[in-house]
Formats: sequence, structure tokens, C-alpha cells
Amino acid sequence: MKNDFKKFRVSELEEVRDDLVTELRDLRFREVVGELNNPVKKRILRRSIARAKTVLHEHTLGMRKQQEER
Repeated sequence: MKNDFKKFRVSELEEVRDDLVTELRDLRFREVVGELNNPVKKRILRRSIARAKTVLHEHTLGMRKQQEER
């Protein structure tokens, strides 16, 4: 499942990225404690964070335009 970050505005992307980072931190904590049921979820979260950061960086470089208000 790839997240479609291209449809988000910059402010929404920052919120999604922060939520994903928080979720990854919680997942890492659960892994240390021994409660992690799906270790593949960590990789999926890391890749989703990378996708969100890539789209944000494209916005800052001007490669991608800001979406109009919905």
C-alpha cells in the first residue's frame, strides 16, 4: 500500500509526516518491550515517511506546486 502524498497540501503533508514519525517511534518502543506483532510495519512506516519527506522537499524546490484549496 503506497500512500498518495501528491494530493496533499504542504501543511497536511507536515502533519502526516509528524504522525508517521510518532507512530514509528511508538513501534520501536513496542519492539524493545517485546510487544511488536508485525515487524514489517516498521519498514512500511519508514518508507512512507521517506515518501512524505520527498514530496515536501519537491515543494520547497519548486518542482511541485501547492494544491488549490478544496
